[in-house]
Amino acid sequence: MVGTFKIITLAASLEEKIVDLENDTFYDSGAITVDNATIHCWKHGGHGAQTFLQVVENSCNLCLKQEILLLKKKFYQI
Repeated sequence: MVGTFKIITLAASLEEKIVDLENDTFYDSGAITVDNATIHCWKHGGHGAQTFLQVVENSCNLCLKQEILLLKKKFYQI
């Protein structure tokens, strides 16, 4: 089920022109904290800097979370 949301996030981001698949970068430090819960990357230490295409290739949940926040910001103008 999570894999499905990754594709939906990718498609929405590209359709809304929020990211450039090969030129925009995201950073995966290995963990993020959301609502007092720490979420860890599947890769110990994270993936570091990645293009959005690499985020999808690496199935990087932490960078996809960053992308979801960008989508939310656009649609809810927060």
